[in-house]
Amino acid sequence: MNTTTNHSSILRQAPDVIADNVLRLERDLAGSVVNDLNPLLGSLFTLFHQYQKHHWVVTGPQFGQLHDFLKDGYSELHDQADKVAERITALGGVPVSTPARQQELACFETEPEGVFDLRQMLEHDLNAEGDIISMLRVLIRRFNGLGDFASEQILREIIVEREEYAHHLEHYLALESLTRAMHPML
Repeated sequence: MNTTTNHSSILRQAPDVIADNVLRLERDLAGSVVNDLNPLLGSLFTLFHQYQKHHWVVTGPQFGQLHDFLKDGYSELHDQADKVAERITALGGVPVSTPARQQELACFETEPEGVFDLRQMLEHDLNAEGDIISMLRVLIRRFNGLGDFASEQILREIIVEREEYAHHLEHYLALESLTRAMHPML
């Protein structure tokens, strides 16, 4: 059953407006950091959804291990995205929140709908991880230079976790693992 209620919505803060913050960061500086953090947030959530899809569709002899590994990956990404979104609000900004906008801002190309060869899916994941890690490095240096040490610290914690996950992902892609299926799924 679909019911529609007519509510008048009152927008308290437009997505591109930076409110005052109690962190004593100037509004222009806070706005600059928010503009850098929202694409990171979009990237983290886009990869979250990609890992979740792979968790749902993974098959093969290493199913159990990969199923759990991918669940750990999307759970970790969700926690990291939450920290970034909380930082955006602390800075007086509005976190990007719609999946379409998150995907639009992501620093990597999203995998299309459908189920792909397992090795190919994990290669997509590893490439996305690399793009996010590169983005994190740039932002860490930038935030340090701006004097936003709290945002820098949050991203330093995230990059350690993303690098570790990418390293483990690389192990699954070693030549002697995840042999290609003889018959592709129809």
